[in-house]
Amino acid sequence: MPGETRQGRQKDPIGDFVSECRATSTLHAYRSSVYSFLDFIYEKKHRKTRYATEEDHALYSELATRYLAEDRDYTNDFKRYIISLKDEPPLTVKLRYNAINEFFKFHDIDLSQKQRDMVKAKLPLGNARTVEREIEHETVKSLIAHMDARGRALCLVLASSGARIGEILQLQVSDIDLKSDPAEITIRGEYTKTKMQRFTFISKEAALAVNEWFKVREKYLVSAENRNRGLVRAGKGKAKSIDDNHLFPFSTHVVSQMWETALKNSDLFSLDSSTGRKQIHVHMLRKFFRSQLGMSCPVDIVEALMGHAGYLTDAYRRISKAQMKEAYLKNEFRVTIQAPRDLQEISNSFENKMAAHSDLIVHLSNENLQLKNQIGIICQHRCKNPQNHRNKIPQLCISEEIKIPSGH
Repeated sequence: MPGETRQGRQKDPIGDFVSECRATSTLHAYRSSVYSFLDFIYEKKHRKTRYATEEDHALYSELATRYLAEDRDYTNDFKRYIISLKDEPPLTVKLRYNAINEFFKFHDIDLSQKQRDMVKAKLPLGNARTVEREIEHETVKSLIAHMDARGRALCLVLASSGARIGEILQLQVSDIDLKSDPAEITIRGEYTKTKMQRFTFISKEAALAVNEWFKVREKYLVSAENRNRGLVRAGKGKAKSIDDNHLFPFSTHVVSQMWETALKNSDLFSLDSSTGRKQIHVHMLRKFFRSQLGMSCPVDIVEALMGHAGYLTDAYRRISKAQMKEAYLKNEFRVTIQAPRDLQEISNSFENKMAAHSDLIVHLSNENLQLKNQIGIICQHRCKNPQNHRNKIPQLCISEEIKIPSGH
């Protein structure tokens, strides 16, 4: 077709394509999208389970090679695929569109702007459809009560750092400083979505949980290595090593299973009736951090700790690390899960009282200014008419009675 060319092919068309992705999450999403596209094209779901095995990867690579070698109407394939996703959440469909569009570009299948617009016209309107449930301190407390040491450490780090799950799973042991106050995490540029290195902090509670995780981490690695040997022999898994230096040496798949088990055991598991997706997911711990710390911590500090590119450079230029530490420590209780409810209530009560007292201070300041004005007027009058005021006690008249706000 006009505007479409097919040139050099890759040995592993999918693997080579996703290797260009910066973020691990994008890599997985794009690979899954290409698999979904090939299932649609060849009218068969080639994966036996939700998570692809090494055999599945090899099979899809062969299908991709076959597809790229065929004389296809790529625009029509693309359009029909997008139409087939009409019952999927709008954001999912848009992600699929971006993935296949980039896959085509990578393999020199150049659709014209008109052809891309034809496909885009089939995209559903709207944004996220999943109705998420609120995640509060009590929610997280219930979840970690049903987790082991690794799960508790991971969740408390996520809830108190604002980091993305993909960033935390790439951390090396050397990237965390538990001796600092507050404990500090270095998130290197190669871990991040923005490719900008930054730091963030974790609560004392999270630091204690990480220390407890360190006590059993080596045993976990030995056990994981032994359990994984059968999967490796079957070509369904990658070899584990006890020398793995990741702070949390496991995959997003393991995190997903761990999270779902905790949701079910704590009776918090629920699926959206429209999309069939979990209404409480691990990424919401990042939202928890933003909403809680943002209640009283300067927004540019919160956003910089979370790694939002628009704030990073500006915040680092204007605010020192010492100032960011001070702000974090002052508000640390807001992202501490096991903090007694009384502490949070006392803090809220104190803030309310301070707001009320500020009203009283403003009121008294206004009255004080009124008094000064009255005294000034009297003094001026006496200076002009000294004889009239000799041996007389001046009477101070205030225009209106001072009224103290009720409740003070």
